[in-house]
Amino acid sequence: MVKLCLAFKGRPIQAHHLEENSEATIGSDPGCTIVIDSLAVAPRHAKIITTSRNARIISLDHAFPTLVNHNPVTDHRLSHGDIIQVGKHTLAFSEDNQALGLMRNPSPARRRAGKPFQNTHPPGMAEEATDAAGEPPRFESCVQIVSGKHFGRVVPLDHGLVRLGYAGQASAIIAHRKDGYYLSHLEGKAPPRVNGESIGEQSRRLRDGDKIRIGNVRMIFHLRGAAASRAPAAIRA
Repeated sequence: MVKLCLAFKGRPIQAHHLEENSEATIGSDPGCTIVIDSLAVAPRHAKIITTSRNARIISLDHAFPTLVNHNPVTDHRLSHGDIIQVGKHTLAFSEDNQALGLMRNPSPARRRAGKPFQNTHPPGMAEEATDAAGEPPRFESCVQIVSGKHFGRVVPLDHGLVRLGYAGQASAIIAHRKDGYYLSHLEGKAPPRVNGESIGEQSRRLRDGDKIRIGNVRMIFHLRGAAASRAPAAIRA
């Protein structure tokens, strides 16, 4: 099973689940599987075909481009973490059983290659990471994981919408809005907790140093500006 998280200007709207061996249409027509009520979206804008091996997105209207990771596509195989853009809306693509999926801007080099940027550096080394061009990234607002097998990993919040957690289990979204970063519950029986308090079904504005818990995963939020002079410290088990 795969999931598409629909958002508008970084604000999550709805999550859609697609079964294997299925076809889902995206468009403004009420008959589409995923309906987006916008003049910038074609009646039948694109379709996603899923099989047991992969998922593909096919653009259906040349007058209304479909983008994946900022690149126009006509027929494209999707990968976990891809960001699909139709009009002014985005759909974050994630695959089941992918832990701590990240939805973020690809680096310029990866954009040209049509592949999303992914942090592949080991825990405790994120502050020394380099992008595909070999240059150190500037410090962004981020969360740092402080429990479990991803202990020490730094997740940059360098996209309008970042999904954290385990697909099909406990997960949440951090949305970057004009006035700050907001945490919202996405999946799981228990909503995330911030500083020990459940956020319920409301979006919670995050402050520098907030302690977040999503399922059994604990992390700390670092706000750029409040801590821009220091990158998150390396944490070693």
